Amino acid sequence: MVLIGLILAGPGALQSLGIQQPPSMYMWAQENKFTAIILLFVIGGQIEGQLLSTGAFEVYLNENLMWSKLDSGRLPSLGELKSLVTDEAHHFPTSSDGGHFEL
Repeated sequence: MVLIGLILAGPGALQSLGIQQPPSMYMWAQENKFTAIILLFVIGGQIEGQLLSTGAFEVYLNENLMWSKLDSGRLPSLGELKSLVTDEAHHFPTSSDGGHFEL
């Protein structure tokens, strides 16, 4: 989705990220937006299918296992993930510079 957003945003988005000379592949994607976005959806779907076909899906936070699909037998909902991360964040004190954890 980030790649699609960068394609739709145009070269100015890369310049704001500090990339002054976009790669030639990016320039091709700018000239052929529809084709590039369709390719990203197809390739992204294939990669997602391969990753999920293993049956393994684990979420770690600070080296602590927060969720395991192999243990639970299912994928977590977005709300469950947010709750797990938020609950874990309460165990960390704020930093000395006043920073804090947010979602």
